Amino acid sequence: PEKIPLSFSQERLWFIDLLEGSVQYHLPSILRLKGKLNVEALETSIQEIINRHEILRTVIHNEAGQAFQFIKNKDEWKLTIVEGAEYKDNAESLKKFVLNLINTPFDLENDHMLRATLLKINDEEHLLVVTLHHIASDGWSTSIIVKELVELYGAFEEGRKASLPPLKLQYADYAMWQRNYLQGEVLEKKLNYWKEKLDGSEQI
Repeated sequence: PEKIPLSFSQERLWFIDLLEGSVQYHLPSILRLKGKLNVEALETSIQEIINRHEILRTVIHNEAGQAFQFIKNKDEWKLTIVEGAEYKDNAESLKKFVLNLINTPFDLENDHMLRATLLKINDEEHLLVVTLHHIASDGWSTSIIVKELVELYGAFEEGRKASLPPLKLQYADYAMWQRNYLQGEVLEKKLNYWKEKLDGSEQI
């Protein structure tokens, strides 16, 4: 459809972000890379992951209070590269720099849900700081991204086609299924279940 509905979890996180921000839902990964690094291979590999997984390039638009998913075009993501020789022997400054990257808020209406900064300390040492928003990923999904990154980077370096399984479903498919399933009698039954379970509970 032209306007893909949010899943219930997306809607919850979107509302929290509007209400108070959502930095607490950032999922950081920090990788120290040693040895010669092919920066082109790294950026191309991450771009391919974002191309494959639509949720990583899905933003949330809002019309008259109605939020919906909008999938950005492929090949629009960019790796941020920073010269970081000054941090080589300054652990405290490096820590502050990394924390600032992790805690920079996402703009859920415009930003890709994965951002990455490559800090070049010297020719043989780099720090890759990747931050995902929980609205698009979780801890289990992060391990998939890392595995795909390793495979794509190796394939680029070796001049071969990456061996990755095709994706038959995207998150938008799940969101539409969930919205279609949880309505009417099914939704009423589930709501009644929790009303009974929580009956008599103290309000906070």
